[in-house]
Amino acid sequence: MSNNNLSFRIPLSVTILPTRKCNLNCAYCKIRNQNFVNELDWKRWIMYIRRLNKKIGSICFWILLGGEITTWGEDLIKFVKEISKTEIPWNFTTNGVLLTKEFLFKLRTSGLKSISVSLDSLKPREDFFENLKSQRTIQILDRLNKYGFKDLHCTITVDRTNLEELPQLIKFLTSKKTYSEITPLIFGKSPAYDYAGSHEELKDRLFTEKDKDKILKIMTEVIKMKKFDYLIHNTDYYLFHWANWGIRQDWKCGYPTSLVFDADGSARLCLHIKGKRAPKHNIKNFDYKRFLLDWYQDYEELCQGCYWNCQFEPAYIYGITKKVELVKKYFMHQVQDVES
Repeated sequence: MSNNNLSFRIPLSVTILPTRKCNLNCAYCKIRNQNFVNELDWKRWIMYIRRLNKKIGSICFWILLGGEITTWGEDLIKFVKEISKTEIPWNFTTNGVLLTKEFLFKLRTSGLKSISVSLDSLKPREDFFENLKSQRTIQILDRLNKYGFKDLHCTITVDRTNLEELPQLIKFLTSKKTYSEITPLIFGKSPAYDYAGSHEELKDRLFTEKDKDKILKIMTEVIKMKKFDYLIHNTDYYLFHWANWGIRQDWKCGYPTSLVFDADGSARLCLHIKGKRAPKHNIKNFDYKRFLLDWYQDYEELCQGCYWNCQFEPAYIYGITKKVELVKKYFMHQVQDVES
């Protein structure tokens, strides 16, 4: 790709891993690392988020994953107070285990308006840690509503063990005024994929071509549920094509729809792959055009695809509309407005 074409590729969101530390050890997640060196503190994250937001005007949303950001403790309260002074749209995902009544109250009174938790099943799960976070989410949803959190958001990681439960999960979450964000269990395709477990490790849970008809049936039901005002974050297009790209996970973004930065501020090729060249770029002095040159080399060499909705859906919406405002609506759960 020529340098002239690079300038037309705009990032639509930023995902950061503010810490690699986590209080759980879920089977499908490999990013946890208690000894990751040179993690940025909350003050530097605030400074760099503000700086990059001014530098790149197309950024619609900041997504904070992990690790587990609630391990910051009181520093998370300070972070929320500072970022709430800005107009930067953002949210963080948490397993919820550390969200005590007191901690939640402090977060809310510090300016936190929305929060994202995980719920993979209403039934007991085989993996102890996955079960713990799902049970914790069930416990705290009423409290989140009581404290006045708005646009509550829940990620449902779907695999063969909970596909048929998906409509029931959506109904439960809607009854708790919470949006469902549906994503497949992502698997790593090579050693370069350092975020998720490998296909071999997860093979008993992953979909195969034999599941295609069942997936299409369930996702068609989910699409119909949206028309009856069930709170579902995903686009119809993403859900419908799950039976294709979701099984093989071979969709490729083509450019960094979402910039991703690791806990030390270094850039990543994407959420799933650290990369070889991308990490030499850092959020503290980030030059997007220079980064793109290395990003494309890593992409061509290392990427074998995924079906991660945080990358797929913004790219899809912008691709057919060329309107950043509609991407912003998507991140604020106004999906029906986007699709109409």
